[in-house]
Amino acid sequence: MRKTALTTLVAAALLTGCGGDDGVDLEAALLTADDLPEDVDLLPLDAIELTGTIKSMARLLENVSYEPAECAEDPADPLHRDDVESAGVTAVSGEDVFVQAVYTGASVDDLTAIEDYYRRCAEVTVRGEMAGEKVDLTITTEVTGGPPVDADHVIALDSTTSAAGAPDMLNHAVYLIDGAEGMFVAVTPESRTFDLDALTVTALEKLRAARG
Repeated sequence: MRKTALTTLVAAALLTGCGGDDGVDLEAALLTADDLPEDVDLLPLDAIELTGTIKSMARLLENVSYEPAECAEDPADPLHRDDVESAGVTAVSGEDVFVQAVYTGASVDDLTAIEDYYRRCAEVTVRGEMAGEKVDLTITTEVTGGPPVDADHVIALDSTTSAAGAPDMLNHAVYLIDGAEGMFVAVTPESRTFDLDALTVTALEKLRAARG
């Protein structure tokens, strides 16, 4: 699999859409063009529904199988709960993609579930087909402490995606809880445009300001 195809797959895995707001002004908590580097395009998405790297990859494939098989079920992503409202934004610069989503009804249990899943499924092989081409990916994920922000709770995921015929690619994502809201921030591998740590700090400031 060529690097361009793998980059496209990883980038696309960060994107799909729907959501809303409740209490806090979720739309006001999202970064805008003024908060981002110059010459980036904001995608016309009202909101974003995000999954962890493993499930996101699998959604893009057909005839999918997992090893270990028990990692096929990922109950950890808080953005998939029925009791949350969410909003999101996506920014694109060339092959670089940045995503941010905020949601209501957050608690530290969200991060505990994410940590538990990725510690059980620290290395997962996903096999399937995409556009008639066989895809065999190994995704290794490490849970880390996250960037130095003063949110109530924060973790980060560093996921390395390996595929035959392509160099390894690293994906960075941050989950944080601040008050009753949660946030997900991520960038595509080897981004030259988006500084995840700096944008996480700015995004937390925007979330707090959106509470009025």
